[in-house]
Amino acid sequence: IHDWTEEEFKKFVKAVRSLKNSPMQSYPFNYDSFVSLHSSAVNAHGGPEFLPWHRKFLLDFENQIQRLADDCSLAIPYWNWAEETGDVAGSLVWQSSHYGSLKEGCLADGVGAGWVNEQGGCVERHPKKTVDGVLPSWKTIVETLEAVTEYTGRQGVCNSIENGLGHGPVHVIIGGDMATILSPRDPVFFLHHAFVDRMFYYWQEYHLMHKTGAVTNTCGDLKNCNRLGVFNEMSNEYMGAYDPVDNCVAIPASDPSACISYLPRSEGAWMSHTCARVVGGLELGTCSVTALKHDAEVDASTCDVKIDISEEYNTEWLKTMDDVHMKMGVGVSKPWQQKVADAKASFDLVRRELAQSPSVQAESKEELVLCFRCADRWFTAECVDSPIQ
Repeated sequence: IHDWTEEEFKKFVKAVRSLKNSPMQSYPFNYDSFVSLHSSAVNAHGGPEFLPWHRKFLLDFENQIQRLADDCSLAIPYWNWAEETGDVAGSLVWQSSHYGSLKEGCLADGVGAGWVNEQGGCVERHPKKTVDGVLPSWKTIVETLEAVTEYTGRQGVCNSIENGLGHGPVHVIIGGDMATILSPRDPVFFLHHAFVDRMFYYWQEYHLMHKTGAVTNTCGDLKNCNRLGVFNEMSNEYMGAYDPVDNCVAIPASDPSACISYLPRSEGAWMSHTCARVVGGLELGTCSVTALKHDAEVDASTCDVKIDISEEYNTEWLKTMDDVHMKMGVGVSKPWQQKVADAKASFDLVRRELAQSPSVQAESKEELVLCFRCADRWFTAECVDSPIQ
């Protein structure tokens, strides 16, 4: 989202609003039909179908955006909130020119300004007071995805992405409709879930290219990976397989109609002067840990993620979804208490990754912001013992 031009985003917004105002009611030809489908999908959460189900969901949405814009190159933007976890509330995502203010009440600006939901009410947000430093950094996400070689299981990648790596907490941080099973009411849902799919994509790409032995194109046999419910498609069709030649994941697997790829965020669009200088020093090899701390006051090991609050938010997300399902009379894949137990295992995995380097509290908001912005580059760089110039 940070790399999109104003004109590109205006084109996307126009198409999204056209879908919202479409006179057609059936899925996927009307925006509200996405809300209804998501709220009635029993196996879209809490199991191995989570990632392929939402990948299919995103593809359907993107296809409609492209149709309405008459532009097959138009894609869904993604928001790497992990790079901004030190200052989530300050992201350009919440500007009126983008997705609107992160504040209490009905959406009054941004993509969904003034929208009326499928039940006649407004689209609401009720953000948490604590939003910064709660979500894992990109460094933590990458290290966790690279460490996990199984898809299923409590510490498999599907459960890790759905729970421990920030998916649920983002829903709760924004709050309102986003904190319920009706979350697609808020257009920021698709921005968030595109990044969730980007994590999945990274896992598939990394383990295939590094030949770790991980099976990245199947979510299991028919006993533990079902059809994608309302889609009546096999889950493995939307797992896809990473193609190193075209640098994308082709879906559906048996007869591809799309090939998913994610471009990394360009550095020039977001790096502060200090951060750019630090990264420049790292790339030239003219830095040391001591110099890094002196220049930026905080290094990658000091990104203090409030993981307990993150887990608390995730539990709230699971419970709220279960409550809404019960009120709607929609079945659930498993009791929410079991989902909480599954989630705990994924948070334990993240805690182990965080424990690999000591963590201390940043002394200021500026330190916290800088830490998370630069951490993903710091942890991959090699430094020599000379000062930054």
